[in-house]
Amino acid sequence: SAGAYCVLHFIGQGASPSRFFDLTGYPSYIAFVILGVAFNGLGMSALEDGGNAVYEEESNGTWDVLALAPFNRFVWMFAKTLAGLVTGFVDFFAVLLLGSVVFGVTPTWHGLAVALVGIALTLLALQGVGFFMAAVGLRWKQPFALAFLLSPVIVLLSGMMFPVQALPAWLQPISAAIPLTHGLTIVRD
Repeated sequence: SAGAYCVLHFIGQGASPSRFFDLTGYPSYIAFVILGVAFNGLGMSALEDGGNAVYEEESNGTWDVLALAPFNRFVWMFAKTLAGLVTGFVDFFAVLLLGSVVFGVTPTWHGLAVALVGIALTLLALQGVGFFMAAVGLRWKQPFALAFLLSPVIVLLSGMMFPVQALPAWLQPISAAIPLTHGLTIVRD
């Protein structure tokens, strides 16, 4: 219902193509949404794969051995969560390709190069979300449930489907704390 409120709030403020441009500086709402949908895979991957990294090892009975092994657990966790984010990266390009074929939204080569840098920075920032979810997985034992609860919040607050500027003023600082918000801004710019 919060997402519906924000969309209605945006529409209620006289949302139109010119209003969208004035609010965001972006000329195309379709391109805006295509990039948001493309980033959805990265966000969900960060939430789910981080928590599952430790949870799966614990369920398989291998976490105790890994916890005692003489290697850097930070590097192990980083690699485990990054592997899931790479899948989100592949999904990102699949959605871009589909957006190009169906809607004619095709990035420029220069824009794609900048987007790759933005995606790389976002992947690194999302590692923190993955580590948080791994800690929750150790304690709560149900990282799927928390990921399920946080997914719509991330979609709502990161500006995947509508401009962050359309959020109420009190939600915008919370949105700014989400790495995907900044990654989306880099890629869309």
